[in-house]
Amino acid sequence: MIVDFHIHPDFSIDSFGSIADYCRSAIKKGIAQICFTTHVNLVPERISLDGFIRCKGIIQPISKRWLDYYYQSIEDAKLLADPSELQIFSGVEIDYHPAIENTIAELIDGIPLDFVLGAVHSLDGYSIAVPEDCRILYRHYNPEELCEIYYHRVIEALHSGLFDALAHLDLYKRFGYPIYGQQIYTAHHRIWDSVLAAFSDTKTAVEINTGNWRKGQPFPSPSLDLLSDLHKCGIVGVTVGSDAHHPELVGCDIQRAYQFAALAGFQEVLCFRNRQPEAIVSVDSSS
Repeated sequence: MIVDFHIHPDFSIDSFGSIADYCRSAIKKGIAQICFTTHVNLVPERISLDGFIRCKGIIQPISKRWLDYYYQSIEDAKLLADPSELQIFSGVEIDYHPAIENTIAELIDGIPLDFVLGAVHSLDGYSIAVPEDCRILYRHYNPEELCEIYYHRVIEALHSGLFDALAHLDLYKRFGYPIYGQQIYTAHHRIWDSVLAAFSDTKTAVEINTGNWRKGQPFPSPSLDLLSDLHKCGIVGVTVGSDAHHPELVGCDIQRAYQFAALAGFQEVLCFRNRQPEAIVSVDSSS
């Protein structure tokens, strides 16, 4: 059974395709469950660039009113779907920053979302998902310094208690390798034990994000060594997501992610309903 718990409909300003488009694509591919996780990016240093949403075809600042409309749009799609064909869940992907914890809490308060996915997309006002930004940002830090700054932010995100899972945990590697070389793959070691402790203490899940494979990387995010360590430290479990920004990409490489989860020691993949984890898919290395 294929599930995809990281999908960006065109409410996200960098995405294409409506909620209905993604649902049709998922049904065509035989996907059993999907969760929409549109971007909520309110990091202060980047709000003038990222703090927007496309709502009713108009790009406008993110607001509680918009989030209510987004949620209702997903609920409307549920009414049109046959649950024996496709189950639809509502979620968001929120870019974490310690200065906006209260803002995040207020935005999602009272909205019965199924899944709140946290992420660290930016440092010092630069996006670590944009190669041009990385070329500027990474010149100011050696690999170990970069990882300490990045993972300190991850630890803060975990301890905020705002998130059910953390997305693409080692996103910094994607454009770090061309700059730092092999060093970027081991630069996390000084702070890694603290990261594992934070995952264990907060009972937060981690996502296996398949987007790296589409971008020519040999591994998803996180890489196998990190994911194996997370399994050994006893985290809640793993979710899987394509990070699709176009309907054709929904479900992409999810079966491969199941195999990856099994290689790291996990026996099942989690979905979330009403912010509670459910073991929904049993996996093995040959699945």
